[in-house]
Amino acid sequence: MVSAATYHEYLLDYDRRLAKDLWPYGIHYCGTDMHKVRHEFALVDGAEFFDVGWGSDVAACRAALPRAVFSLRLSPIRVASASRNEVIGDIEKLLRAAGPLSRLPLLH
Repeated sequence: MVSAATYHEYLLDYDRRLAKDLWPYGIHYCGTDMHKVRHEFALVDGAEFFDVGWGSDVAACRAALPRAVFSLRLSPIRVASASRNEVIGDIEKLLRAAGPLSRLPLLH
């Protein structure tokens, strides 16, 4: 994954251009630290949805991207090794951190 500074300097402009022409636009971030680039992602007008990697601070991402649709990730290693109740707990924790689940992409 790239740092916020690297993203801002080298990639932000490309995401902005793509988001303008490919609405609704989504950004995949499978790393454990999307919260570190959340403010840069908020600068991408037209970005409607984000894949939020396992281990990222979902609540911090939600605060920076209040209207975004999140696709939340689980760790396949954890799912394979955790109990059913632990996996359910992980899912519930992610959903609580993601905030209201009523947000749907605006299609226009």
